[in-house]
Amino acid sequence: MSTFVLVTGGFDPLHSGHIAYFKAAKQLAKYGGKLWVGVNSDQWLQRKKGKPFMPFRERSQIVQELSCVDRTISFDDSDNTANGAILKMVTSYNFSKLIFANGGDRVAGNCPEHNNWKHDKRIEFAYGVGGENKANSSSWILKDWTAPKVPRDWGHYRNLYNGDGFRVKELVIDPGGKLSMQKHEHRSETWNLVSGQAKIKISNRQIPVDPAIYTLQVQNPIDIPNDVWHRGFNDSNEPAHIIEIWKGPSHLLSEQDIRRWDPLPNN
Repeated sequence: MSTFVLVTGGFDPLHSGHIAYFKAAKQLAKYGGKLWVGVNSDQWLQRKKGKPFMPFRERSQIVQELSCVDRTISFDDSDNTANGAILKMVTSYNFSKLIFANGGDRVAGNCPEHNNWKHDKRIEFAYGVGGENKANSSSWILKDWTAPKVPRDWGHYRNLYNGDGFRVKELVIDPGGKLSMQKHEHRSETWNLVSGQAKIKISNRQIPVDPAIYTLQVQNPIDIPNDVWHRGFNDSNEPAHIIEIWKGPSHLLSEQDIRRWDPLPNN
C-alpha cells in the first residue's frame, strides 16, 4: 500500500493557482504516491456563490486530465466540509497513509476535517500547500469576467448590477486617490464603505466652495442627493472599497450624467 494525498475544492474555474496546489500536494506523496482530487458538487457551489460556472462533470474531467492528478472523486459535501471525501477514501480504498492537503490560510484551528479525523493514525494533515497567494482566486477571476474593472486615475470601478431605477457599483479608491468634484442631474447616490478609509466632500452651494468633509464609516452610509457637488478621496495608506448605489430613472442612469468642477482642483 502507498501514500495517498487528497485535495478538495470546487475548481470553478480551474486556474494556475490550482495547478501549483496540485503539484505541491503531489510532492507530499513522494515516490509512488498518488494524488486524488475530490471535486465539490454543483449544489455546494450553489450554496457558496449562487450557481456553478461549470458543471461538475466538466470540472472533474478537466482536473482528471492533468498529469499530476491520479484520480478525481465525487463526495457528499452536504455539510459544506470535505469530511465526506475523507470518509470515502477511508471506506473505499486501501492506503498506508492519507494526507489531507489544505491550501491557502487553512490551519488546524479552522479545519473542520481535522477535528473529525485527528485521532485516525492513518490520516495526516498538511497546511499552506501551494502557498497562500490568492492572486488567481476563482471568485476573483469570475468577478473580472462578469464585472470588468474600469480603470481611473484614482483607482477603478466595476458595474455590479443594473436594476429598475437603480445601479450598484464597486469603487476602489487607491491611497492618495481622489475623484473629481462632481454632481449629477438625474441621480442620487449612496456611498457605503466596505473596507479601508475614505472621506467625501459635499457642498450644497451653486459652486463647490468650502465643502463639508465627512468620514465614511462601515455600516454608516452617506446619501448624496442629485444636483449636489461631491468628491470622494482617500488620504490613507490602504485602498478604500466602497459600494455606490445610484437611484433615479433607469433610462437616465449613465456615466454621462455628470458635471465636473474643474476651476478649483484642490476642492
